Amino acid sequence: MAHGDVDDDVLAALAMHRGERAQDALSTIARGDSGVETRKKAIFWLAMLRGAVGADVTSAVMFSDKDASVRKHAAFAIAESKSPRAAPDLIRLGNTDQDGDVRAQAWFWLAHTGAANSEEAIEAALRKDQDEHVREQAIFALSRLPDERATRALIAVAEDQTLSHEQRKRAVFWLAQSEAAGAQS
Repeated sequence: MAHGDVDDDVLAALAMHRGERAQDALSTIARGDSGVETRKKAIFWLAMLRGAVGADVTSAVMFSDKDASVRKHAAFAIAESKSPRAAPDLIRLGNTDQDGDVRAQAWFWLAHTGAANSEEAIEAALRKDQDEHVREQAIFALSRLPDERATRALIAVAEDQTLSHEQRKRAVFWLAQSEAAGAQS
């Protein structure tokens, strides 16, 4: 174990304990000098079981941590938390993080939340992000939207003459992978 690492069983016990001291301990681990994997687990438990306070800590880590893998994991955790702050925070992360992989993950997890404004935010990233990988992943994120929303969003991208041929082709590819009735017609 690295300096400051905590055993998985200890993290799980802290997560299940209702007291503020346990919550504070998880927060300290998430923000502290523990190993990356230990911090990721603490972030996950905070987001899943600690309500608004856990979402606040997860969000703070998502925007301030030096390690891109921790920020990506925090994006996953906040999306899974069902916190009302998840979609706004993921949009902010997708628009502001300096790391393209983190921005791409923010768009993926935003689509996963199914938030009402997901398509608009992801399509804006498709048009303005300077990183080709992020734009490619934004199209993939659109394919992960719930139900027919994915089909409608991908058709809109495929038909948009202002987008590049490659972007439109990628949207058609993801439409072809879909089992939705509207994607095949």
